[in-house]
Amino acid sequence: MTKGWKSESVRHSLARKGVKTASKKVVKSNGIEKKTEEIFRKLKEEFNVSRNVDKFWGNYEDDFKKKIKEALEEGKSPEEAKKAGYEEAEVYRSEGNPIATISVFEGGEEHKIVISEYDIYDESGRDYGYDFEPKWHSTDAWRGYYEMEAKGWTQVHEDTSLAYSEDSRELKNFDEKLVEELKARGIPVARVVSSTSNLFSSSVDYFVRDKNQADVKDIVDKLKKKHRSEERFTSTALTGADPPYSKKDKQFVLGAKMVKAGIKPKQAVAFVKLLDEVGTDAEIHKETKRKEKGVE
Repeated sequence: MTKGWKSESVRHSLARKGVKTASKKVVKSNGIEKKTEEIFRKLKEEFNVSRNVDKFWGNYEDDFKKKIKEALEEGKSPEEAKKAGYEEAEVYRSEGNPIATISVFEGGEEHKIVISEYDIYDESGRDYGYDFEPKWHSTDAWRGYYEMEAKGWTQVHEDTSLAYSEDSRELKNFDEKLVEELKARGIPVARVVSSTSNLFSSSVDYFVRDKNQADVKDIVDKLKKKHRSEERFTSTALTGADPPYSKKDKQFVLGAKMVKAGIKPKQAVAFVKLLDEVGTDAEIHKETKRKEKGVE
């Protein structure tokens, strides 16, 4: 006799014995599906998404229904199942496709706002998020970055975080000191971290209330001088390396700067090579002089 479902006699026997049980399973499954749809409709009515509602639900409703169905199958009540779906939707709404994360430091507290493709999630309840509006700027067909426009706030410093670099560590030091000093003076400050098309970099910008712009200029300038280096940032951004930079890295950065200044690439390469040759000759001359003087 063949095994399992391949046996015609076993198949008929199980089918006859299991008709009633199988029917119950189908009814139960259909009941859960129906209940899931009912709960989801209520969830959708109650859940308020401020922008692009149809697109939001259309993209993710299967995930929310799955969460509701799982809760029902675990024996939870319809209200508990709806709560499970609601919590899942809240996560998607606030964290899905984040465009910018804003931290507002005011009144001794940090308030976090997440701006996504579909909504603004403001945990503070103060509607800070509606002061900020991201605008996408394309640098070419594939790349670009978000620039934040703000109502009632003035940008006092713009920067970029280069992931896993010494420069990003110095940016963190700048950030901590700026927040600390402005907090001590009772001046609200907003840090806005926006996404770019480069996975390894993010825009990091700082805003203060319009009325406080003049009050923070000297503080920002002092901290920039200590923690932000244009030379280090540019070199790390172009080479991906931390200081001290190799000779080749320095030559590459010099050539890139020349091209950016309007010099043709071939001319920039030729000039860098010439400088290298002159530098080599100078080093040889210097070493010869040292040996002539008997200096080791």
